[in-house]
Amino acid sequence: DALVAFWIHELKSDLIIKIDSLKKIEEVAKRYGIFVILHKDQNNALLSVVTHNKEYIILKFENCNILIKYSNIVERFLKEFVALGFKELLKLSLQMGVSELSNALVSYVRDRESANLNKQILINIAHNNGAWADKYFDNYANGDIVFFLKDGVNINNAVPYGCIVAKHGCKIGNDVFVMTYLGESSKNFRGFLSSLQI
Repeated sequence: DALVAFWIHELKSDLIIKIDSLKKIEEVAKRYGIFVILHKDQNNALLSVVTHNKEYIILKFENCNILIKYSNIVERFLKEFVALGFKELLKLSLQMGVSELSNALVSYVRDRESANLNKQILINIAHNNGAWADKYFDNYANGDIVFFLKDGVNINNAVPYGCIVAKHGCKIGNDVFVMTYLGESSKNFRGFLSSLQI
C-alpha cells in the first residue's frame, strides 16, 4: 500500500531520537495513537562465563550478571563468545536455538529494562486483525517482538496489514534505549517523532 511505502522511505533506520522523559513518550504516544515498546539498550560485552558446581552458569557482563541453569551445551556455546556484546549474543542465541540462554537474556531485559506504553492501541489493532493477534499479540504485549525486528520500518508477517512497525534508537537523559512503535499506516509518524524530540 502507498502509505506503507511512504513510511519506509520516511522513517530511516539510523534515526536516533533525543527525548526529555518517559512521561513525554507516554503523552505523545496517546496523542498520536501509537503503541510504544522501550528497551534499555544492552551494549555491554560478555566478560566471562563462570560455572558453579555444574549447577549454574554465571554470565558476567560489563554492567550486570545473569544466572542460568547449567547445561554443558550452553557452557560450550558461551565460552566461544566471550567478549561478544549483549545484543549480538542474544541475536545469535535466538538464531542458533539456544533457548535456555535466549530466554534468560530476554527475561533480563523484559524484567528490568523495558516499558510498554499506550497498550490500548495494541489491543485495538489485535481486535481488527484476529489471525495476526493469535500469532503475535503476546510477543508485542510482553515486548519480545523487539528482538525479532530489524532497525527501521519492518514489513513482514509480524506486522499486521495496514500497520507500520518501526524500531529506532533513542536517548532519554544519558540512557540509550531501543524504541519500537506500532500504529496504523494512516497515523502521523513524522509528527509523533518530531513531537518527541528535545
